[in-house]
Amino acid sequence: MSARFARLGRYQPETLLGRNHVTETFRARLVEVLPGEKAQAFALKVLRQGEHRAEVELRFIAAARMLQRRPLPGTAGVFEIGDRPEAVFAAFQFEEGVNLRQLRGQAVPEGSRMDIRLVGTVARKLAERLVPLHAQPDGMRVHGGLSSGNVLVRPSGDILLLDCGFAEALRSRAGWPGESWRFAAPEQLRGEPAAASSDLYSLGALMYFLYYGHPPFAGDTPEGLEACIAGGPPELEGVHPSIAAIMARALSYAASARPRTAIEVVRQLSAALLSANAGVGALAQAPAWPAAAADGAAEAPTEVEPLAQAASVSTAEEGAGDDDSAIRPFALVPQNAVADEARGEIAADDPDVGVVYDDEDEEEIEVGADGKMKRRRRRGGIRILAWTKSAFARKLFRYAWVPIAIVLVVGGVEGYYLLKSWRAAREQSMLREAAAAAERARLEAAKPKLTPKPTIPKGNLVLKVVPAGAVVWLDGREAGVAPTTLATEPGSHRLVVTASGYRMLRDVIDTTNGALFEREMVPAIFPLSGSVGVNVACTTEGKYPVLVDGKEIGALCPIAGVRLDPGKHMIGVFVIPQNRIWTLEREIVADRPHRVHFNY
Repeated sequence: MSARFARLGRYQPETLLGRNHVTETFRARLVEVLPGEKAQAFALKVLRQGEHRAEVELRFIAAARMLQRRPLPGTAGVFEIGDRPEAVFAAFQFEEGVNLRQLRGQAVPEGSRMDIRLVGTVARKLAERLVPLHAQPDGMRVHGGLSSGNVLVRPSGDILLLDCGFAEALRSRAGWPGESWRFAAPEQLRGEPAAASSDLYSLGALMYFLYYGHPPFAGDTPEGLEACIAGGPPELEGVHPSIAAIMARALSYAASARPRTAIEVVRQLSAALLSANAGVGALAQAPAWPAAAADGAAEAPTEVEPLAQAASVSTAEEGAGDDDSAIRPFALVPQNAVADEARGEIAADDPDVGVVYDDEDEEEIEVGADGKMKRRRRRGGIRILAWTKSAFARKLFRYAWVPIAIVLVVGGVEGYYLLKSWRAAREQSMLREAAAAAERARLEAAKPKLTPKPTIPKGNLVLKVVPAGAVVWLDGREAGVAPTTLATEPGSHRLVVTASGYRMLRDVIDTTNGALFEREMVPAIFPLSGSVGVNVACTTEGKYPVLVDGKEIGALCPIAGVRLDPGKHMIGVFVIPQNRIWTLEREIVADRPHRVHFNY
């Protein structure tokens, strides 16, 4: 496209946001606003022309319609789908924010490591977005292409998943769209379909990327990357042990060794963040991978640098509404002049971990038989006021039972009468409910019995189109006239219905569970009151709709005597088997006949 991008349907692209060999993504504005819509910014994902376009066009439209029908919280929903042959696109509402690559660039300098607590917080929010996606009973159940470019962190701190299902749908013989394969699971790199465990592997790879600044494995091709993953795990130097254990399990080569569900990852990350924020296990050894000890030699434990006393939060995390996910600097400061080494080790099962004590609580230091010092907390004692020990207080407490007894007697009498009135009201209510149930049963019995709606077998397509006799095309082949029932292979199919005097119907139908297509064709209204007659001829007669200046005139080629005004006009035919509009620009001159012939 040129510097000023061409208009796509109702949208005017303004800025190119990204491009790969399959799609282009633009920021666009809505130029034709319908009643009830707002003039706002949109993101357009446009399918590019290419060698394998026909292979992915149907899958692109099917993925977009799945997102449009089943919007999920935390995922970018589809606002509109364009399926014209010259421009296939999906329009998403434009969201402000930064992707994970930009977030890391803003949070830490290049070459440095990100605060592991910020990595864990982002990963936990990302796993929370995967929980409802993986829990769907049908439809799109996995993302299939998580990468550093399609996970958006909004200014509120929320996570938004972009392009759900598109990476899986746009994979073709030409390869992967974009760079998402660098974070893909090994089974995806082998050509197998994505599963929930594949998304969890990508989550682990994104955690590694956020901390170190690059993917966990390097490869020039998907095949080479899969071989690198099979060769052994990466090192997790410097990662807090509790978070490293989650990352190591998520990056397992075998899908069965990874966490079973996303909710399990959410729970593990929540516990790990508590441990990391409290400094628990900060000097412990990072978890070892099973493959790393294949030679039987035990590696020396590696010390991890303690958490810094000051940590900066990236701008994408500021203003987040969840207080429990905020990253705060934390340091273990000795109290009562007792050195850290004198306190003993802090374990994850220490009863003091996660307990908040008052300022008046006391701390005891006890020396055990092994010579090690252990620390214990003791709650401050309750101080009893001195006047409660006087003779007056003892007399007051001696006769305190009298008002208590009076309150109990009065309360018992009031309770008896209240219970009695409640039982009477309950009996009246039960009688009214019984009468209402009997009336509902009588009305239900008086309703006419409706015959059940017939079910459509799998793979069958039932077409009910008005007017009757319209020609039906399925996957570029003529399949009969409406009304009719077609037996197809289960899956997505391209449907076109034509009739003289009407605008054609075009749609993509999924017949996996059977489908009913019931429509009324719209008459074609096109002013043909010009002074010059034009004849349009085709090699195939009576099949393909004729278009003038991009609009249908309700006629099938050939047609004679199309009346046009002098000047330049675009005359074309929609060749249904090719799913393409062929057009010719013709200068119409007054007082002379014109003829346009298409070899289709």
